[in-house]
Amino acid sequence: MKGRSLGIVVLGGLLAGAWGCDSECSGLQLNVDDECGGFLASGEQEGTDEFQEPTLAPRALRSSAKPARWASSRAMALRGQTLYVVDQDNDALVVMDRESGRVIRSLALKDHPYHVIVGPDGAIYATERYAGSVVRIEPEGSAVSVRADVGGGPTSLAMSTLGDVLYVSLTESDAVVALDPATLQETGRAEVARPRAVTTTTSSQGEAVTVTSEHPWISHIKARWIEGRLELDLDRHTSLRTNNPLETSFSFNVRQSRQNAAFAAVSHPETNVVLVAHQLAFPGGENEKVTRPSQADTSYGGGGGPAVDVGKPVEVTVTPAVDQPGGNVDRPVLRSDTLDVSMPTDINHHPTITLALVTASGTNNLLALNTTVGDPMASPLGVIKVGKAPRAVVFSEDGALAYVLDGHDFTISVVDMAPFLDIASPGDGPLKERLVADSLRLSRDRAFRFGVDPLPLDARLGRDIFTNNNYRGLSHQGSFACQSCHPEGAEDRVVWLGAIGPRQTPSLAGRLIDTAPFNWVGSEADLTDNFVRTVSRMGGTGLTSPEMASLERFVLDGLTRPPNPNLRPDGLTEQQAYGRALFYNPSIGCGSCHSGAALTDGLAHDVGTVSDAEIALAEGGLLDVDSLGTYDTPSLRDLYRSAPYLHDGSAPTLMDVLDRTSTTMGRTDHLSVEQKQAIVDFMTTL
Repeated sequence: MKGRSLGIVVLGGLLAGAWGCDSECSGLQLNVDDECGGFLASGEQEGTDEFQEPTLAPRALRSSAKPARWASSRAMALRGQTLYVVDQDNDALVVMDRESGRVIRSLALKDHPYHVIVGPDGAIYATERYAGSVVRIEPEGSAVSVRADVGGGPTSLAMSTLGDVLYVSLTESDAVVALDPATLQETGRAEVARPRAVTTTTSSQGEAVTVTSEHPWISHIKARWIEGRLELDLDRHTSLRTNNPLETSFSFNVRQSRQNAAFAAVSHPETNVVLVAHQLAFPGGENEKVTRPSQADTSYGGGGGPAVDVGKPVEVTVTPAVDQPGGNVDRPVLRSDTLDVSMPTDINHHPTITLALVTASGTNNLLALNTTVGDPMASPLGVIKVGKAPRAVVFSEDGALAYVLDGHDFTISVVDMAPFLDIASPGDGPLKERLVADSLRLSRDRAFRFGVDPLPLDARLGRDIFTNNNYRGLSHQGSFACQSCHPEGAEDRVVWLGAIGPRQTPSLAGRLIDTAPFNWVGSEADLTDNFVRTVSRMGGTGLTSPEMASLERFVLDGLTRPPNPNLRPDGLTEQQAYGRALFYNPSIGCGSCHSGAALTDGLAHDVGTVSDAEIALAEGGLLDVDSLGTYDTPSLRDLYRSAPYLHDGSAPTLMDVLDRTSTTMGRTDHLSVEQKQAIVDFMTTL
């Protein structure tokens, strides 16, 4: 850390000592690895707040805590000396030696593998998201031993504590299924809207399954064996938090937020409380400010002084999955660590101390949080710089090292955890609490490569721009990126309020080809011209022509989406076919505007969806619009996964769309509920 020291203060006493950081933990250089075929370089994170408020140091976990590595999955797993890395872009599971970085073998998987987990017996399980399947690989196996079709969009995995049940989230099929680990046959099912991360914990009532979703809540499922049959009962929901500690404690105008991108979760080894990493979006009020007593510049773009504008539109946060998220803490810690991360992709808990790491693909950082307190976001410890777009983090069994999957570098970063272990207090016996006076700013120690980037060279810069917050040409002071609102190329389910009024975020992946003109009013015939318009709205300084071209190439060809589970290989069901006939019936008129392969006529129409609030704002000169109420015909591709609907997101369901526009967007006012449902069922196949 370039000579900086980590000050430690013992509560109730004087300065107890300081830990210097030597070259082994600074991670300033990486070695040339001949097997990797390239030189990998990283540097220390520069520029921290001059003002650093002390925070509580982590402590050793109680000796009774026994974390189960198979209780939650991610894009990488570790068992002993072996790393299992999901190479999503090359459809492979790469098995590596964690010390040398040598590739032991590579196992071919089907379309878009997503997560991997290693059971207590050493068997390996992986999801094949676009193929709709789960696989089992025997310990030391060189090929898939069992493959089972489970439904649309299998993403995350979790095993029961005893290893006798494998839980899988089916994101596209709105379900969590329980499988027999040996045969992968389904033994139970629960309906959950857009499920993502699955985590298992034990409770007094048996197995508890906690599921995050693309909705702003966490689902709690009870898993019980009744007369030899496994029953999954949806117990309750817990809301994701709506503000970070700094926002709630020091804001004169608490910003309204929307929660999304809850893609990762892990259980605390001591408390069994599940920690969910997700985003907070603040879609309205461009001039909202938060006051904090700092004289330093921050990554939000503040200029110093007592009032600092921290109006960052999207933030990373962690919600403890309890009925009162956050628990009771004395106060939040004021330091810049949580400002240096964006777009959480994974969270994992350290095996020996009260520490969790969150991978942030938008800033190429890990956020270190202290889990001694009820709300980890109130006790940040520092950030660790790794490779591009970190996707997963795992720990060696002794906790000495962390391994990070760098998704866009196709490398594994190795992080020395000694700086965190050095400051941890003992776990058993009387607890002598310490305060950490200085943020840790670390970098990876070394890295090794697990695969080769298949993306064309002319799209890689565009991928970086889409993903990374640090492109000031894209957004104001590099405060957010394309993926901040379009995670995985989809939509964030947020309605943003700007100078042109409320606008729902549309999905991009697979929906742009042949759908010009672009944006909700169809003002731009060319996609790059629409990028210029978007960059201006985001406050960026502007992208160069090569950057624009590369971004366009990536958005059109690099963003993929899972297959539609409602479209069966053998064709439409009788109900869907009936809905199709109604959809294209001239007297109903849906197909007159939503026509052709792209399901759009490329024209703008007034279908009566403008709100009274927008009309009032326009009459007062507060909306910058040329044709209020006239909107471009959107493509209907992937409607099943893109709620809410209409330009302002005011229609929660497709049935709401038909009811609201029954005489203005075609004619559906004369149809029965059953007929309209048939149309909806057909539209979900598009």
